[in-house]
Amino acid sequence: MKKIFIANILIASFGIILYLFLLFYSPLEFGTGYKELENVILLAIPCILFLLFSFTTNNNKERKICMYFYLLSYLVVMFGFVFSNNRYSELTIQGIIPRDYNLIPFHSIIELLKSPLGYRFSLYNIIGNFLMLTPLSILLPMIHEKFKKTNIFLISITILCLFIESIQYITGLGSFDIDDFILNISGAIILFLLTKFSTISNFLENLFFKRKFSERICNFLSIILIVMFILVGTRRILFLVNDYYENKIDFSNLQCQSNERTYIGDVNNYHYYSKCNYGTTYITVGNLKYTIDDFIHSRYANNYIDKLPLEKKEIITNVILKEKNSKKTLLYYDNDLHDNYYVYGYEKIYIEKDDQVYDISEIIDYNHQNIAFIFSLTELSFLDYNKGYGIYSGDYYQILSCTNRWDTGNGNYYLLDINYKITDHSCSSFERIE
Repeated sequence: MKKIFIANILIASFGIILYLFLLFYSPLEFGTGYKELENVILLAIPCILFLLFSFTTNNNKERKICMYFYLLSYLVVMFGFVFSNNRYSELTIQGIIPRDYNLIPFHSIIELLKSPLGYRFSLYNIIGNFLMLTPLSILLPMIHEKFKKTNIFLISITILCLFIESIQYITGLGSFDIDDFILNISGAIILFLLTKFSTISNFLENLFFKRKFSERICNFLSIILIVMFILVGTRRILFLVNDYYENKIDFSNLQCQSNERTYIGDVNNYHYYSKCNYGTTYITVGNLKYTIDDFIHSRYANNYIDKLPLEKKEIITNVILKEKNSKKTLLYYDNDLHDNYYVYGYEKIYIEKDDQVYDISEIIDYNHQNIAFIFSLTELSFLDYNKGYGIYSGDYYQILSCTNRWDTGNGNYYLLDINYKITDHSCSSFERIE
């Protein structure tokens, strides 16, 4: 019996480590649904193994240890979903942490119900928050007698909920929302009271601490579960190994062919040159081969372009805004995305590019939709999802993005003077300007 218990501990430990690795360190984007369920199974199977073990032992201390493992597994899953890297937004990746909060009761719930994403999305969030802490209503009272007291349980849940909301606010992985707090507390206390003042608590006590089943049947089911755990765990490990080799970057095949300065290509606002000619030698990414000029335009370049032996020269060295006015002038209209690009407050924009001065209209290619260079001179510095606007800041100007694709399906972008003060009402003000 002791060997079985030790085996369960080892399986559970491996499941927790692999689960946390997949959530916090894996570069894979597993998403939700079936793939996310596979990750949860890594902890669900050990939980069932401990349950089967508890059905075969009369030792209440061992059964109590099983309860502690259920609690640990639940906390790992809960904090994993709340704080895992899959919740990081583009802003967080860029070091911009949008902190938001709501202290008005039921405001977020009402906004969710009015969301254009539909009631299914709204109810998913509301019900999810309502049920999030309910497992503690069962686990805590069975782990320690003091949690059977309503006031102790409520204080403990309140502290935990405040901790979660505060950490989400501090890290930028969520907001401090009083509605989330209300839903979390309500779900937990309602289930707690239901179990306390009904026969459910007696049933659960009997199930987890007194009920026994055939040891042979439990061992047979345990073997099946262990096989399932091995299959699921192996599949996840193979995903990780495969991803590692598919994205492994090797620069060893990149060899200098002749000592001559060579133009490589343009990325964002820079011309890139190498000190020597690399010819057709290549960089490997998994089984793929990239010449150095192809590599700097690939999705891998963001993390490695500054590590390559390259020189860079700024393409656009100045932007001049001229002829002030109080109007918005259309720079460009994107036919595919139905986006409008305006300049506000000025009639003309001149770009100093490669030591020559151009009117911006000479650079924008209307036929080939070449508007990207405008954003290459800025970086995203602020984004408010709820109010539907973002700010791109640069050395020469700033861009205000006024868009909420859920509602309108299009967006307006305003190129502004670097000193223009943007407020929450700027988008609505610009919309009224003809």
